[in-house]
Amino acid sequence: MFSHECPRQMKDCTPLDNVCSDQLSTSGTALTFICCGSSDPNTRSVESDKYRLCFKYLGTDQITDNDELDLLDLCSVITRGMSVQLRKDTESKFRSKHKNKKSQRSRLG
Repeated sequence: MFSHECPRQMKDCTPLDNVCSDQLSTSGTALTFICCGSSDPNTRSVESDKYRLCFKYLGTDQITDNDELDLLDLCSVITRGMSVQLRKDTESKFRSKHKNKKSQRSRLG
C-alpha cells in the first residue's frame, strides 16, 4: 500500500514512493515499510543529501539521507548482488538436475 504521508509522520520529508504493510501499529503507522522521500532543504545536514531512505522491518529500523550518487550506487549494488545470487542458484539447480539424470542413467545402464 502506498502512503502519500511520511510513514514515520516526519514533517521534513515528502514521500516520492514507498511500500507499506497493511498492518498498523497502535499509533496508526505502518508496522513495516520502505520509503524514499525528498527532504526539506532547510533541515538537511548535508545540502546535497536531498533524498531520505527509510527502512523499517521487525528488528531493523534505518534512516539515511542520500544524494543521487548514493542512491544510484545502492541500486547498482543491490541489482548486481541479486544477479550474482540468481546466477549461483540457477547454476546449482542445473548441476543438481544434471547429476540426478546421470544417476538415473547409471542405474538403468
